[in-house]
Amino acid sequence: MVARLFHNPNINMKNILLVLLTTFCIGQKTFAYDCAVGGIAYNLNYNTASVTYFSMEYNHGYYFREVKIPSHITYDGTTYTVNTIAENAFINCTKLTSITIPSTVTYIHGEAFAGCSSLSELTIEDGKQPLFLDAKTTGFKYYREGVFADCRINKLYLGRDLQYNESEEWPSTQYYPPFYNDVPKDNKNTLYDVTIGKDVTTIPSQLFYSFERLSSITLPDSLQTIGRTAFANTGISDIEIPQAVKRIGPYAFSGCKKLCTVVLPDSVFSIEEGTFYNCEQLITINLPPCLKTLAPSAFSGCKRLNTEIPVGMDSIGPGALNNCSSLTKLWIPNVGNADFGLAGCTSLDSINIRSAKTIPNGLFSNLPALKYLEIPFTQNNLGMFFGSSCDNTKGEYLPITQYSENGKSHTYYIPKALEEIVIADGSETLAYGAFYNCSMLRKATLPSTLNGIKEKAFYGCEGLTDIYVKRALPPVAYSGTFEGVNLFACTLHVPYGSKQYYEKATGWKDFYFIEEEAPIKIDVTKNIMNAGEILGLTEYQYGDNVELEAIAHSGYTFSAWTENGNILTTDRLCSFVAESNRKLIAVFVPTLDSNLIQASPENTKVSFTWEKEADAASYKLTVYEDAAMTIVVGSQSFDANGNILSRSTSDSISTVFKNLTEQHDYYYSLKTYSKNGEVLSHYIGLFSTSSETSIQKMETNGHNPDITGYYDLNGRKLDAPGKGIHIIRYSDGTTQKRIVD
Repeated sequence: MVARLFHNPNINMKNILLVLLTTFCIGQKTFAYDCAVGGIAYNLNYNTASVTYFSMEYNHGYYFREVKIPSHITYDGTTYTVNTIAENAFINCTKLTSITIPSTVTYIHGEAFAGCSSLSELTIEDGKQPLFLDAKTTGFKYYREGVFADCRINKLYLGRDLQYNESEEWPSTQYYPPFYNDVPKDNKNTLYDVTIGKDVTTIPSQLFYSFERLSSITLPDSLQTIGRTAFANTGISDIEIPQAVKRIGPYAFSGCKKLCTVVLPDSVFSIEEGTFYNCEQLITINLPPCLKTLAPSAFSGCKRLNTEIPVGMDSIGPGALNNCSSLTKLWIPNVGNADFGLAGCTSLDSINIRSAKTIPNGLFSNLPALKYLEIPFTQNNLGMFFGSSCDNTKGEYLPITQYSENGKSHTYYIPKALEEIVIADGSETLAYGAFYNCSMLRKATLPSTLNGIKEKAFYGCEGLTDIYVKRALPPVAYSGTFEGVNLFACTLHVPYGSKQYYEKATGWKDFYFIEEEAPIKIDVTKNIMNAGEILGLTEYQYGDNVELEAIAHSGYTFSAWTENGNILTTDRLCSFVAESNRKLIAVFVPTLDSNLIQASPENTKVSFTWEKEADAASYKLTVYEDAAMTIVVGSQSFDANGNILSRSTSDSISTVFKNLTEQHDYYYSLKTYSKNGEVLSHYIGLFSTSSETSIQKMETNGHNPDITGYYDLNGRKLDAPGKGIHIIRYSDGTTQKRIVD
């Protein structure tokens, strides 16, 4: 196109120069970018490119609907990596609806998407490098908004980790996460569809805070950390935390009022402060066995929660279980200082604290449903655990006046429902008046560690029907220890073999009914009957030390002691304190090829032969392709006489597996069963098939060729053949089976 200038008497050269200069200056101010490629403006710097704006005034006219930023561009013969999105790059692009950000972009400046009010879909492509999102400054030093604050993101694909300025105190300070939306209420928090990619390892703090429309999300197996308030106040109803996650930050799911089910991995050792605070609909959560700590307010306000505390728990923070009004049972084997508080746990009917250094006064106050209590007796009397004040408008508590040895008295409020008290092992003495006037009690259990009970310990406990004592020798008692107990209606239960001692002891001998408990039985079986021997007793008194030893027979090794499918120890020595009847299994495993079964493989088949066992009712032989014995090639079951197999009149049994693959390793398993279906013996082994071409028929040609190698019957070369039958290869290529002396 050729430019032409037409003569006009009203225009002189001075006017033309002024117009051109003005146009040039405006262009320099408004169009400040280095190049445009594929409809996107860039500034160039060495080998990198930064996405920028076309025009501050007219930028909205350049980007429509969907924009996909490329990872690389080529301009003027040079290739550039797109690594940043500059401030104001898409400012006021009100018609922009979708943006795709490549893995090469590692930084997005604040206000890059300011005014993009129609941007609803955001794709951050997969990548290993994290993407840093700067905050948008709004004019105040401490007031900033997320980089997508003006957008109404509905759909997000997050393919890699995000990083941004975080504040542990947010939202009390004015730092906002990248998607936080500060537009009017009816347009707030529009995100509802989130997909997280396989490269994401961290959900950073506050990322999805208050997105109430976000109802479900699947977390990738790569995830390791969930940040503070990451999903707080969202609408998710259930969440499964991947196994690789080691940390869930404070208040991560707080305020999720629709959250019903949580699946936690075994890798989580601590539930941090307020993690599930006020999740009012939370019913089911599996607390992993390795969990050690519940931080303050961890489950506070979870009104429908009813779960079990793991055995290994050793710390529960203040208010961790406050207002868990549906919680019915609390079992804490070891908790250190039990100062966690149980305010509002109005359905709690059973508490079991096996070990605690201290239990503060009034810990169990306002628990009207409590029926069963097991605790170490760390106070002088029972009433101190319940406190001297409560809401008794419904008459659910008995005001109990208890006296101490110095004559002072205090009135405590103990639930009428409390029927059974168990003093945990470790307690050595019950103080004067320990259960003074506790007429609501029906059962009391005293530990094997108890040495003495002072005067009036059970004074006025006329409701007692059973007292269980775990100590074989009677603890020291006094004539007034059980004053007020109906000794003709209350049965004293003592350990097996100790009745004679209680019948003669002061305080104890006054009970009309003294009964010996049955001995504690420890039942031990073996997974393979003939695999080994078990040393140890089968009956014990409560509190006795149990010591069991497993000894493996030849051809087996000891693997583990198990109970209810759980491994207790892999040591052949197993010891514990007898407290209840138990059933243990000693697990033995056969040693590879150290048995009497003989496998004779050829190129595509194998023959098995073994001696019959005396008590065997049946056998099962299985051949596998893999060492883990999961891929079955074939299996045969038959009776003790060898039916279904090749008949034999001898004392041995044999069978053949055919159609095997040449030059292949196989594994086998032979189990013998008793008439009751118990495994008597278990043999495993390995064999390899040979190649048909590895053995050739020897052709006699009248000369004696040299020996070039020795092979076993499977065709494998031997460096130093021992005695037995071997295959010999000669220099002329022929082979021959020969007995080597």
